[in-house]
Amino acid sequence: MLNFWDYMVIALYVVALVIVGWLASKKVKNAKDYISANRGLGIIVMIGSLAGAAIGAGGTIGLAGDVYTKGVSGYWQIIGWNIGWLMLVFMAKRLWSTGASSVVDVFGKSCGKTTRLAAALACLVFSVPALSTQLIGLGNMFKVVFSVAGIDLDYKIFVTISCIIMVFAVFKGGLYSSAYSGTFNFFILAVVFVICLPIFTCVAAGGASQAITNIEILPASFKDLFAGVSVSATLLAIVKYCFTAGSNIAYVNNTLAAKDAKTARNGSIGGIISYFIIPGIIMVCTLVLINVFPNLENPSSVLTFSFLNIFPPVIRGLSVIALIAVVLSTATIWVQNSGKIFGSDIYAHVKKNVTEDEVLKVCKWATIFWALVSWVIAMFIPQVMIMFNIQTNLYGSSIFFPLVAVLFWKGATKQGITAGIFVGMISSLILTIAGNSPVDPVVICSLLNGVTLVVVSLLTKNKEGSALNKFAAE
Repeated sequence: MLNFWDYMVIALYVVALVIVGWLASKKVKNAKDYISANRGLGIIVMIGSLAGAAIGAGGTIGLAGDVYTKGVSGYWQIIGWNIGWLMLVFMAKRLWSTGASSVVDVFGKSCGKTTRLAAALACLVFSVPALSTQLIGLGNMFKVVFSVAGIDLDYKIFVTISCIIMVFAVFKGGLYSSAYSGTFNFFILAVVFVICLPIFTCVAAGGASQAITNIEILPASFKDLFAGVSVSATLLAIVKYCFTAGSNIAYVNNTLAAKDAKTARNGSIGGIISYFIIPGIIMVCTLVLINVFPNLENPSSVLTFSFLNIFPPVIRGLSVIALIAVVLSTATIWVQNSGKIFGSDIYAHVKKNVTEDEVLKVCKWATIFWALVSWVIAMFIPQVMIMFNIQTNLYGSSIFFPLVAVLFWKGATKQGITAGIFVGMISSLILTIAGNSPVDPVVICSLLNGVTLVVVSLLTKNKEGSALNKFAAE
């Protein structure tokens, strides 16, 4: 279990994270720096921040639990998400060439104020539950970590601590802070999952040859990628991932912050490669660990249980940090995005004669405000899946087709794009609240979004001033 040195490592991590955020804030001289890192992120920070945000708890703890239960077919979630992420790779150069500071700004530059506000509202609506999801995850993670040492505090205390850490990490530095802290967290993930986990998994198994034997003796279904996989369900899941990963505002906004178009594209490619490799290593190690720790009551705990039992002191503390980091990387991006959306995409375009200093101040205070809103939600709705379903359903339902249309379809009109955004957002909220949808709400609502966009665009095509899709025309 954890000892004094493990907790010291965890404490040092928290301090280091705050320091990284503070150092990043030194780069912020104006609102542009805060919002888009002055479009100056290099390839290392791009890969680190994107991969750190993508891997998350689902690609580590969730994946290990699935593999422990059903074998390599649990890896389909990683394959599907990366296929979806490829959509962003195809869009990356054109996205960057718009000169926009955020996904909302892309719509604003193309279609004007009304569409900008519609996109901002849609992004804000799913940013808040996304942030709440991360806070719930962090609160539960800290509770598990400290309960090992006999410190059994209320879940709400850990949620509060998590919220404070998250705000401190990004409040002053904006996108610089979230990108740099994400890269810092990704480095820790890489050390733990790429180096430490394979080494100590082999040690726990009794050597490399025995580790291979542990995999060989597993049932054949555990080594079959297609075991128990429905073709239709898999295809629908991939379609969903195309809509969600391809329009994920955290990915898009980081892509827009790259120093050039080439870095924007290559950063996404590097993120995808990382998201294949690290979960792939976790999958293989989990297959070995099935016979090291058989018959676990809670399969989702296999990774945490293994860290606590096979890692030596200090490394054990580092592994706990990795579990915290996978959630915190995503959390810092979402809290920064929430403040940015309200300050630069709503306030700056509603209030007349606003100054850059004023926008910067509003972005910072909006970061705190939306963090507090998300904190309240996490305090009273601790069921992570409720927030997770709202978040994932809204990802692609509102933004994907309008974003593709803005970038590639000359016939799209601002009326069509705005209507598509609203139809996708409202229908997704209705289906998510109602539940029991026969098909994934993302697929249904995205298609409704796309059909609405096309129909309204065709109906308004000949109206003066309606076709403002300059990016697609270039």
